[in-house]
Amino acid sequence: MITSDSLKRGWQAIALELYKQGGSDAEVMAKLGVSKTIFDNMLANEDDEMFSQIIINGRTVALAWWLEAGRINLENKAFNYSGWLANMKGRFGWADKTEVKQDTLTTIMNMSPEELDAQLSGLIQKHRKNTIVPISKEGGA
Repeated sequence: MITSDSLKRGWQAIALELYKQGGSDAEVMAKLGVSKTIFDNMLANEDDEMFSQIIINGRTVALAWWLEAGRINLENKAFNYSGWLANMKGRFGWADKTEVKQDTLTTIMNMSPEELDAQLSGLIQKHRKNTIVPISKEGGA
């Protein structure tokens, strides 16, 4: 399995610099020379915590860049707010409103305790992957 140890030297700085400019995971993958499959496998690899830390924190930095761009340009008539909003919806999962559908509630109500536990475990794991983790000093970032 490929780990961050097999990436080019200085990969942490390369990734973080792209994210600091609002870059996406796809841009990071391209610069690091890895496919989406390899990137996702490295992110899921619990033994490669440094990679996960850098990517998760980098995503937060990129989100902050995009939020700042929107905030700074709120009163700028030349700013393409519609394009910015479409980007935020596509990239960060923003929506005009959130709905819980009745069929979803019915599905949950009909689940066994074991099925609920499995669903919750999956959601918790997904949440952990998207939670900010402080970057350790050993990480070189």
